Amino acid sequence: MMKYFCEECDIGLDKLIDAVAMEMKKKLRRKHDEGYHGWDDIHFVQELWEKFEEHVDRGLEKDNMIDIMNLAAFLWNMADDAKEMNMLPAVTMRGFSEEIHGE
Repeated sequence: MMKYFCEECDIGLDKLIDAVAMEMKKKLRRKHDEGYHGWDDIHFVQELWEKFEEHVDRGLEKDNMIDIMNLAAFLWNMADDAKEMNMLPAVTMRGFSEEIHGE
Protein backbone atom coordinates (compact mmCIF):
# COMPACT_ATOMS: atom_id res chain seq x y z
CA MET A 1 0.00 0.00 0.00
CA MET A 2 1.34 3.39 -0.96
CA LYS A 3 1.89 5.93 1.80
CA TYR A 4 0.66 9.36 0.69
CA PHE A 5 1.97 11.55 3.49
CA CYS A 6 5.28 11.62 5.28
CA GLU A 7 5.42 12.57 8.94
CA GLU A 8 6.65 16.08 8.06
CA CYS A 9 3.79 16.40 5.57
CA ASP A 10 1.28 15.51 8.28
CA ILE A 11 2.54 18.44 10.35
CA GLY A 12 2.07 20.72 7.35
CA LEU A 13 -1.38 19.26 6.78
CA ASP A 14 -2.36 20.00 10.38
CA LYS A 15 -1.21 23.61 9.94
CA LEU A 16 -3.20 23.88 6.71
CA ILE A 17 -6.37 22.52 8.33
CA ASP A 18 -5.95 24.81 11.36
CA ALA A 19 -5.45 27.87 9.13
CA VAL A 20 -8.48 27.07 6.97
CA ALA A 21 -10.63 26.32 10.02
CA MET A 22 -9.66 29.66 11.56
CA GLU A 23 -10.67 31.51 8.38
CA MET A 24 -13.95 29.58 8.25
CA LYS A 25 -14.72 30.48 11.87
CA LYS A 26 -13.91 34.17 11.35
CA LYS A 27 -16.24 34.34 8.35
CA LEU A 28 -19.02 32.45 10.14
CA ARG A 29 -18.83 34.67 13.22
CA ARG A 30 -18.91 37.81 11.07
CA LYS A 31 -21.94 36.57 9.12
CA HIS A 32 -23.66 35.49 12.35
CA ASP A 33 -23.11 38.97 13.79
CA GLU A 34 -24.68 40.40 10.58
CA GLY A 35 -27.82 38.36 11.27
CA TYR A 36 -27.34 35.37 8.99
CA HIS A 37 -28.79 32.14 10.36
CA GLY A 38 -30.31 28.84 9.27
CA TRP A 39 -27.12 26.86 8.86
CA ASP A 40 -28.52 24.09 11.04
CA ASP A 41 -32.17 24.24 9.90
CA ILE A 42 -32.96 21.24 7.69
CA HIS A 43 -35.60 23.29 5.87
CA PHE A 44 -32.81 25.38 4.32
CA VAL A 45 -30.99 22.40 2.78
CA GLN A 46 -32.09 23.16 -0.81
CA GLU A 47 -31.27 26.86 -0.44
CA LEU A 48 -27.84 26.00 1.00
CA TRP A 49 -27.19 23.63 -1.90
CA GLU A 50 -28.10 26.36 -4.40
CA LYS A 51 -25.78 28.81 -2.64
CA PHE A 52 -23.03 26.17 -2.73
CA GLU A 53 -23.47 25.77 -6.50
CA GLU A 54 -23.42 29.55 -7.03
CA HIS A 55 -20.19 29.90 -5.07
CA VAL A 56 -18.50 27.03 -6.93
CA ASP A 57 -19.31 28.79 -10.20
CA ARG A 58 -17.74 32.04 -8.93
CA GLY A 59 -14.24 30.57 -8.94
CA LEU A 60 -11.16 30.21 -6.79
CA GLU A 61 -10.82 33.52 -4.99
CA LYS A 62 -9.77 32.75 -1.39
CA ASP A 63 -12.74 34.45 0.27
CA ASN A 64 -15.13 32.60 -2.04
CA MET A 65 -13.43 29.30 -1.26
CA ILE A 66 -14.03 29.94 2.46
CA ASP A 67 -17.73 30.35 1.61
CA ILE A 68 -17.65 27.07 -0.34
CA MET A 69 -16.08 25.24 2.58
CA ASN A 70 -18.56 26.72 5.06
CA LEU A 71 -21.52 25.81 2.86
CA ALA A 72 -20.10 22.30 2.41
CA ALA A 73 -19.79 22.01 6.20
CA PHE A 74 -23.43 23.04 6.64
CA LEU A 75 -24.56 20.47 4.07
CA TRP A 76 -22.34 17.80 5.63
CA ASN A 77 -23.84 18.59 9.04
CA MET A 78 -27.40 17.95 7.87
CA ALA A 79 -26.78 15.18 5.30
CA ASP A 80 -27.97 12.28 7.48
CA ASP A 81 -31.15 14.08 8.57
CA ALA A 82 -31.86 15.25 5.03
CA LYS A 83 -31.50 11.69 3.73
CA GLU A 84 -33.72 10.29 6.49
CA MET A 85 -36.38 12.95 5.80
CA ASN A 86 -36.10 12.48 2.02
CA MET A 87 -35.03 16.13 1.70
CA LEU A 88 -31.75 15.69 -0.17
CA PRO A 89 -31.33 18.47 -2.74
CA ALA A 90 -31.32 17.78 -6.46
CA VAL A 91 -27.86 17.97 -8.00
CA THR A 92 -27.82 20.41 -10.89
CA MET A 93 -24.17 21.50 -10.84
CA ARG A 94 -22.42 21.73 -14.19
CA GLY A 95 -25.48 20.88 -16.27
CA PHE A 96 -26.28 17.58 -14.56
CA SER A 97 -29.68 16.95 -13.08
CA GLU A 98 -30.00 13.95 -10.84
CA GLU A 99 -31.02 13.26 -7.31
CA ILE A 100 -28.48 12.48 -4.63
CA HIS A 101 -29.00 9.00 -3.30
CA GLY A 102 -26.04 9.12 -0.90
CA GLU A 103 -24.35 5.76 -0.58
